[in-house]
Amino acid sequence: MLQYDAQRTGNVSGIAPETPTLLWQSGEKTSGCIQAGPIVSGDKVYISTWWSSGMGVKGNGTDALYCLNESTGVEIWNNTGVYGASTAAIADDKLFVGTQRGNVTCIDAASGEIEWSKKIEENPSWYGVASSPLVVDDMVYVLSFSDGTLHTFSFDGAELGNFSTGGEILGLQVSDIDFTSNIISVRRSISRGIVSAPKTENSARDVPLFNVLKP
Repeated sequence: MLQYDAQRTGNVSGIAPETPTLLWQSGEKTSGCIQAGPIVSGDKVYISTWWSSGMGVKGNGTDALYCLNESTGVEIWNNTGVYGASTAAIADDKLFVGTQRGNVTCIDAASGEIEWSKKIEENPSWYGVASSPLVVDDMVYVLSFSDGTLHTFSFDGAELGNFSTGGEILGLQVSDIDFTSNIISVRRSISRGIVSAPKTENSARDVPLFNVLKP
């Protein structure tokens, strides 16, 4: 998932090589504008592109969600119906990702086929759903930008509930989930590339988890 964990710390285990070596780079098909982060699962890399034409930023490729071979970079599949700036999350062989069209979408990670897609942003305009979904305990959390609403979905696409934070939020950074007190704390900060547009001076907003989980 984006920035490695639910807190979006960006901290990962492992030691990087002293001298990085370029093993491969994507070809022309995946050369659209890339603002989403790649995710790696098993021997596959998943990455979403957008703005391949228009809106002031252009590339040579096709807007799509791509699945590439981790070792070679060879394309395994692509889905041109899913694209945007959202970094996907993966769980149970399912990809969860926001799209420029304003949907949160679930894709079969092996085939690239869409399992379900739900409209949560009625005015997609510039970014659509740029929030990167967060998966915790078989639940998918994702934000709609224009109204700052936190939506919760089950893996089969049922919306379990939603809660408005009262203002625009572009990215979802969860500082804490406390199931004992039914509180989820959503930050509205600019941190490690997570961009947001806060409407208040508060750096975080505690959202009643009960309201999010219960319709």
